[in-house]
Amino acid sequence: MRSFKDSKSVYTTSKLTAQTLISGKVFKDYDPSLLPKLDGKTLILKDFTTILSMRAEDKQIIFSDLREAYDGYLEKNFGNIGKRTHYAHFTVIAGVTPVLDRYTAMQQNLGERFLKLRLSEKETETKIKKAVNNLDVQTTMREELNNATEKFFTQNFKLKEVKIPEEIKNMIVKLAQYTASLRTSVSRNPYNRNILEYIPEDEVGTRLGIQLAKLGKALAAIRNKEEITESELKILTRVARDTIPKKVKILMDCLANEPYGLTTSEIREKTGIENETCRYGLKDLQVLGLVRNKKLKGEGAQGNPLNWLITEKFEKLNIAH
Repeated sequence: MRSFKDSKSVYTTSKLTAQTLISGKVFKDYDPSLLPKLDGKTLILKDFTTILSMRAEDKQIIFSDLREAYDGYLEKNFGNIGKRTHYAHFTVIAGVTPVLDRYTAMQQNLGERFLKLRLSEKETETKIKKAVNNLDVQTTMREELNNATEKFFTQNFKLKEVKIPEEIKNMIVKLAQYTASLRTSVSRNPYNRNILEYIPEDEVGTRLGIQLAKLGKALAAIRNKEEITESELKILTRVARDTIPKKVKILMDCLANEPYGLTTSEIREKTGIENETCRYGLKDLQVLGLVRNKKLKGEGAQGNPLNWLITEKFEKLNIAH
């Protein structure tokens, strides 16, 4: 985050509050709202986890404000000053811990606006090793990173000129719908998990497709390419898969290559997910129409256990084809 502290194209902050983006406070010749300061910039949130740990009411306000601001403007009515409106187009980059997956249903309130990139264990080890190696050169390293960051943001990337070949465009559409379907949340009654709060409908991946396309064009522009290629598509595929809740991804990956299915016990053993979490995870996927089950019969099928298989719906969505 320190690499961006002097950049005129970036606004960094450690936290947001329910009154940060658009404020109802009045000062002489001064509006404390953050939104007008973000136009044309990138907002970097050091730790989005702090927002997730806030009171539910404050979280909902922040998420609602971000959702509205995505469309380029935000307006609110305040009892003391009436309506206040601000226009701004900006990007958000936020760091967060894996606890984010705990808030799957809440994330859906944000709609199709956020993408994720998860660090693998190998990447984590590499970063720790680099941090240790850089221990004695931190000051010099930070200055170099600061200069490199500012130079990057001042470049005039020709994003609009980057083309999307039809074949790549079709893959982006498939990535968007795959991700949207697999990250659709299933809300269960907190007092009786066998009761659904409502019948979920698949998220439509319209905005998600737009976000993936924009990311692909940005990657190609940075690499001085005239069109999105397979190289950029590989990164988009990783981002799409990383955007899916990790539990869902693990369960579906486990079943995707099992034409005859697996029992709950076999899935639990293969994934390491404990019994109840595994069982309800599979039931949620069944509600979404991504998996189905049938009772095993015959010799060796003690207690007639359930055998879980992927559905035709998932086979059509699956980007591994």
